[in-house]
Amino acid sequence: MVSGSTWYKDLLIYDLKQEHPTWVKTAFFNSLNDIAKSNHALKSNYKSLRALKFNDMISFIVVIDPVDKDIICFGGVQAFTNNTARINSRHYFSDKYTKKYYLKHLNWKICVPPQIQKSIHTGYTELFFSTEAELFKNNRWWIRQCYNATKSINLPNIKIIPLDGFYDVTGHKSWQRVGQVIINNISWETKLFKKDL
Repeated sequence: MVSGSTWYKDLLIYDLKQEHPTWVKTAFFNSLNDIAKSNHALKSNYKSLRALKFNDMISFIVVIDPVDKDIICFGGVQAFTNNTARINSRHYFSDKYTKKYYLKHLNWKICVPPQIQKSIHTGYTELFFSTEAELFKNNRWWIRQCYNATKSINLPNIKIIPLDGFYDVTGHKSWQRVGQVIINNISWETKLFKKDL
């Protein structure tokens, strides 16, 4: 189990790519079933472990309510190439907990830091995250999102830089905004294909 801290110290945090109790796996699959029955816009991304790209994940963090034993949120870090990986991949936040936790940047405070740490430990140094969210087509909101993410992660020598424009993350011309993770102030060129203006 991954340790929590500060105001969220009582939440249960597990990495599904490491050993974990059977009930955690059950709670996770119950969550996937709930998503399948919902009207979530991207529910096809969560319909199975294959759709989640679970085998490509270096780490996959789930955050659980200690009382109800329900999933609050989850997400992983997905290996792309030899040293490139996408953090916050297949991120999901339960509607049940949106009002209580979402605006507190729970995902960035809890799920993402161990994803980054595990990536670095296993040799992935070119990290990024991406989103299709309509809100972030606005540059001002996108810059703000990357700033808030950096602040919430709260890891030394880590910052997220918003890239201009839109990039093909999936190989199927799914144009997304991309935030580049800069480690120890070392810049790197993204290999993602950028959309022509």
